[in-house]
Amino acid sequence: MLMSDGFEIHAKQPRSVWQRPVQVKFGQLATALRKGAIATAFGNWPGVAGSGIDAIKALGLESQDAGAIA
Repeated sequence: MLMSDGFEIHAKQPRSVWQRPVQVKFGQLATALRKGAIATAFGNWPGVAGSGIDAIKALGLESQDAGAIA
Protein backbone atom coordinates (compact mmCIF):
# COMPACT_ATOMS: atom_id res chain seq x y z
CA MET A 1 0.00 0.00 0.00
CA LEU A 2 1.36 3.40 -0.99
CA MET A 3 0.13 6.53 0.72
CA SER A 4 0.79 9.96 -0.70
CA ASP A 5 -1.26 13.06 0.07
CA GLY A 6 -4.24 11.03 1.30
CA PHE A 7 -4.47 8.73 -1.72
CA GLU A 8 -4.12 5.00 -1.28
CA ILE A 9 -3.17 2.49 -3.94
CA HIS A 10 -3.62 -1.17 -3.12
CA ALA A 11 -1.32 -3.37 -5.19
CA LYS A 12 -2.98 -6.39 -6.75
CA GLN A 13 -2.08 -8.99 -9.33
CA PRO A 14 -2.79 -7.78 -12.89
CA ARG A 15 -5.31 -9.66 -15.00
CA SER A 16 -4.14 -11.22 -18.22
CA VAL A 17 -5.38 -9.61 -21.41
CA TRP A 18 -7.02 -12.95 -22.23
CA GLN A 19 -9.05 -12.91 -19.00
CA ARG A 20 -10.31 -9.31 -19.16
CA PRO A 21 -13.92 -8.75 -20.20
CA VAL A 22 -14.32 -7.48 -23.76
CA GLN A 23 -16.89 -4.75 -24.34
CA VAL A 24 -17.03 -4.23 -28.11
CA LYS A 25 -18.26 -0.86 -29.36
CA PHE A 26 -19.06 -1.83 -32.95
CA GLY A 27 -19.44 1.70 -34.32
CA GLN A 28 -16.06 2.81 -32.99
CA LEU A 29 -14.45 -0.45 -34.14
CA ALA A 30 -15.79 -0.05 -37.68
CA THR A 31 -14.53 3.55 -37.78
CA ALA A 32 -11.08 2.51 -36.57
CA LEU A 33 -10.86 -0.28 -39.14
CA ARG A 34 -11.91 2.07 -41.97
CA LYS A 35 -9.34 4.65 -40.90
CA GLY A 36 -6.69 1.92 -40.77
CA ALA A 37 -7.55 0.64 -44.23
CA ILE A 38 -7.40 4.14 -45.73
CA ALA A 39 -4.12 4.90 -43.95
CA THR A 40 -2.66 1.61 -45.22
CA ALA A 41 -3.75 2.34 -48.78
CA PHE A 42 -1.92 5.68 -48.72
CA GLY A 43 1.13 4.34 -46.86
CA ASN A 44 0.48 6.49 -43.80
CA TRP A 45 2.09 4.16 -41.24
CA PRO A 46 1.69 6.46 -38.20
CA GLY A 47 -2.00 6.65 -39.10
CA VAL A 48 -2.19 2.85 -39.17
CA ALA A 49 -0.69 2.68 -35.67
CA GLY A 50 -3.12 5.31 -34.41
CA SER A 51 -6.11 3.47 -35.82
CA GLY A 52 -4.82 0.27 -34.18
CA ILE A 53 -4.90 2.01 -30.82
CA ASP A 54 -8.43 3.23 -31.58
CA ALA A 55 -9.43 -0.36 -32.39
CA ILE A 56 -8.03 -1.60 -29.06
CA LYS A 57 -10.03 1.07 -27.24
CA ALA A 58 -13.18 0.05 -29.17
CA LEU A 59 -12.67 -3.53 -27.96
CA GLY A 60 -12.52 -2.32 -24.37
CA LEU A 61 -8.93 -3.56 -23.85
CA GLU A 62 -7.57 -0.38 -22.33
CA SER A 63 -4.90 -0.21 -19.66
CA GLN A 64 -5.46 -1.60 -16.20
CA ASP A 65 -6.09 0.37 -13.04
CA ALA A 66 -3.32 1.79 -10.85
CA GLY A 67 -3.37 -1.13 -8.41
CA ALA A 68 -2.60 -3.66 -11.13
CA ILE A 69 0.15 -1.47 -12.55
CA ALA A 70 1.73 -1.08 -9.11
